[in-house]
Order: sequence, then C-alpha cells, then structure tokens
Amino acid sequence: MIPEDWTFIGTTAELEEAYRVVLGLERLLGEECAAVRVLDIKTITDLAEQKRLWATELSELIERARTSGAHSGEKPIERRALEGLVRQAADRMVARALANSALLAEAIEVISESLGLGTSDIATYDARARRRMTARPLAGKRAA
Repeated sequence: MIPEDWTFIGTTAELEEAYRVVLGLERLLGEECAAVRVLDIKTITDLAEQKRLWATELSELIERARTSGAHSGEKPIERRALEGLVRQAADRMVARALANSALLAEAIEVISESLGLGTSDIATYDARARRRMTARPLAGKRAA
C-alpha cells in the first residue's frame, strides 16, 4: 500500500514518534474490529473519537516533519530499517481500517434489513471520495 521507495522527511525522533502513533492507531482499529463484531455501539463511538485524535496527531507530526527539514547526518542503515517498520505498520493499519469499514457496512446492511429498512449507496462525483451508506424505509415495509 505504501510505496517501497517511500521516505519519511524529518528527523529520526519524528520518525520514531510517527511509528508510535501508527501503532496506536493500529491498536485502536483492533479494538474497533472486536467492538463491531459484537455490535458494541458505545465502544465503537468512543473509539471513533480516539481515532480522530490519533489521526490528527499523526497529520500534525507529518506536517511538522515536512517543515522541519531533512534527516541529514543520521545513520542511513538504522533509519531505513525504522522506515521499513513504519511502512509495514502503516500498511497493516490501512488494511485493518479497510476491513473494519467493510464490517461496519455489512453490519449496517444486516441491521437495516432486519428492521425493514433498505440501504442506498450514495454515489459521489469522484470515485475516490468517501461513500456513505444510508438507511431508508423500503416501499411497503414497516419496522416491527
């Protein structure tokens, strides 16, 4: 998912911090997956806020690293190894986020159908934009 030739711009300390944040997000996504499987709405909601905070921290860190300059003078072998760890963790994080998204979509569909509601996938003008599922009553069906 992340290109093999990816390089983190910033200091090794910033790269280590990025690794910590990515691992934190990965942990939260694992907790989210468990909550979705048992439909624990409170936990899912709580985790959504925590994920937003961690994602904001990661975005700010990346922006700080981008403006702070390059990583000159640091040992390239250790740095490349750390970049590899960050890349692998980020790949796992993205894969888990995509899997969680699919689980949530499936849960919405199953719950909607059991309540006599249909789901409609709203198209966007851009295929890369986020698509959202919405529930709407099916014609002639009423929730019990």
